[in-house]
Amino acid sequence: MKNYLLFLTLLFSSLIFPQTVTINEPQTQYTVRNYYGISPEFSYYEFNSDHDLGHYNVAYGKWMDWVSCYKISLAGVPSGYTIKSITLTAIITQQEYTPNNFVANIGKLPNNTDLSTGYSNAKPLYNAISAAGSSIGSFKYSVTFSQDIKSSITSGDFSDNYIIIGVTAYSLDNSRAKISISLAVTYYLPLALTVDNNFVDNSGNGTHGQVSVDGTAQTVPSSGVSLTRNIGHNLTFSAISPQQDNQGYQRTWHTAAINTSDWRRNNVFKSTGQTYSFPVAEDDGGKTYMANLRKVCGLTFQANSSMSINGNYRTSPYTESVVEQNSISAIASSYSANGIDYTFSKWSTSSGDVYSPITASEHKTYTAAYT
Repeated sequence: MKNYLLFLTLLFSSLIFPQTVTINEPQTQYTVRNYYGISPEFSYYEFNSDHDLGHYNVAYGKWMDWVSCYKISLAGVPSGYTIKSITLTAIITQQEYTPNNFVANIGKLPNNTDLSTGYSNAKPLYNAISAAGSSIGSFKYSVTFSQDIKSSITSGDFSDNYIIIGVTAYSLDNSRAKISISLAVTYYLPLALTVDNNFVDNSGNGTHGQVSVDGTAQTVPSSGVSLTRNIGHNLTFSAISPQQDNQGYQRTWHTAAINTSDWRRNNVFKSTGQTYSFPVAEDDGGKTYMANLRKVCGLTFQANSSMSINGNYRTSPYTESVVEQNSISAIASSYSANGIDYTFSKWSTSSGDVYSPITASEHKTYTAAYT
């Protein structure tokens, strides 16, 4: 049994941009040799690290085979972080002979494999390593093996904080060799992102109202609510409606066709749902999610007669609440007074005359003009 340091490369992403940090993790190597022959037939298993894998023709009718396994720590990977990739790299570092048919096989052993180094466990461990075969992959002696084995790593492996990798190589030619094994685990640090509303509220503090994050209502600072989340975390935003802004307008989540409320990320449309759920993505770092609540305008109509507002009978004065950029019909009735007939012609406002339909943009008073 030999102890080595495995260079476990941990590739982080910072709050916005990726960065790489390298730390050292231990691995433990176990190598078993089977010395066997015929005339007379014999087989002798022992822990022997003269070579890591391969075959040796000792003499006529006598041979030696080596197999190895590596218990590789996963303790350096913090819990709760999203794994991007787990790359296993292997390369033959020493070989006494280089037959063209030399192939190294890499397999994954169960974590409950007995790794005790007593004589009685040499044969069982040899057989366990051999049984793992090439379940992960194979490579020729002159090639560097590099493969993402993330799909082979289970939650149980992370719970145990290790995996066991076996290496074998069988050939009728002499092929004794050493092998170098390393593992690169790429995972993400939490990303920073922001959620905000598109208005300043009426608190006088410069805050932007409230928003719900993962089911909890939060007051939105002037710079938005700063969040850190792991990639893959299912994040849920809910717009709170109605609210009041600092210009005297109610803000509402508007679902009708014109000027529909929506969620945008850095002004790119994401959803029209008042509640928006999504898995945090690698490119969410530094982004702002904005809830666009629409302004509700109070349109006040004054007339010397009854009125039809959006087809409904109304008496003066009457205020209709209309979401900005939406239009309504507004007509005053004609009437007679003191023997004179008055016919409705238009609406007068502080900024000029308008005609039905009327599109809302702000609180405004409309006074009927007659001819």
